[in-house]
Amino acid sequence: KLSLVITLLKILIFPLILFVILYLINYDLNISRTTMMVAAAPIGAMGLVFGSIYNVTTDAVVRAGVFSYVLALLSIPLVATLGY
Repeated sequence: KLSLVITLLKILIFPLILFVILYLINYDLNISRTTMMVAAAPIGAMGLVFGSIYNVTTDAVVRAGVFSYVLALLSIPLVATLGY
C-alpha cells in the first residue's frame, strides 16, 4: 500500500498541484513545461540511498520506483503536450 501511495503522489498529485498553482497565477504553461515534466517524472533513488545508509527497509521505495518508472512513460508525454 505504501508503494502505491508514493507512486500516486509522485506521478499524479504533485503534477496536478503544480498545474493548479501555475493556472491560478496565470503562468504560461509553455514556459513551465520542463518544470511540469520534472513533477511528472518517476521517483529518484535518494530514498533508496538514504534507506540503505540508515538501515531502513526499502521494499516500498523499490516497488514505488518500478511503478513510477512505468507510469512515467505515460505521464511525461501527457504533461509535455499541455499548453499546445
